[in-house]
Amino acid sequence: MYQSEAVRNEERILLNSAEFVAGQVLVNWRRQHSQAQFSPFWLRDHCHAAHSLNADTLQREVDTFAIPQDIAPAKLEIKDGGGALHIQWKHDAGSSIFPAEFLWNMAQLDGRTPAPRRTLWDRDSMGRTSRA
Repeated sequence: MYQSEAVRNEERILLNSAEFVAGQVLVNWRRQHSQAQFSPFWLRDHCHAAHSLNADTLQREVDTFAIPQDIAPAKLEIKDGGGALHIQWKHDAGSSIFPAEFLWNMAQLDGRTPAPRRTLWDRDSMGRTSRA
C-alpha cells in the first residue's frame, strides 16, 4: 500500500522547539503535548553525527572524559522539518545531531533501557530450547 509523503510525515515524531534553560536542553514535540529535558553532557556523549557514532557498529566514538562538565550549546536548531535537533557547542564549535525519534524514545524511557523480560527456567524448559 502506497502512502503519500504527507501521510508519512504526519506519523513521524517531529520536534517543535528546543531551548537551553537552567543548564538543560528542553525540547517540545509537534503533536505531543509534552516536554523533555536533556543534559548537554548526555547529549554530547550520545551524538548521532557521523564523527561521533560509527554507522556500521553503532559504537560511540566520543571520548566521554574529554567532554567539559560545564558543556553548553551555543546554538540549537530544529532541522529536517522537525526531524532532527542540531546543536553547535560553545566549548569547541563542534556540532551534534539527534533524530527527533531518538530523543522521543529516550524521553519516554527517561533515559533507561528497558530490562529484558525475565523467564524462569528449569531442567525441562532447558531441554525444550536446547539443541541436541
